[in-house]
Amino acid sequence: MCPLTTLEMFLRGKTQGATYDGGFIEHWLQRVLYFDAPGWVFTGAYSVFGALVLATWWFFPPRPAKRPERSPSPLKEG
Repeated sequence: MCPLTTLEMFLRGKTQGATYDGGFIEHWLQRVLYFDAPGWVFTGAYSVFGALVLATWWFFPPRPAKRPERSPSPLKEG
C-alpha cells in the first residue's frame, strides 16, 4: 500500500469521509472499467461499435500490400 493512500484514508477517516478498500489506482480503475448501467446501454454500445467496424470495412476495404518492383541488378548487365 502506498504511503500517500494510507495518509489519504487516515485523513478521510478523520473527516468522516467515505473510504475505500485497496489502493488508489485500483479503486479508480475499477470505477472506470466496471460501471453499473442497464443492459440496453451495453447492447446499444456493442451494436454501434459493430456497425462502425462494418462501415469501416465497407468504405475502406483492406487491400493486399503492393510489393515494390525489383529493379534489374547493375551487375547482371552484359
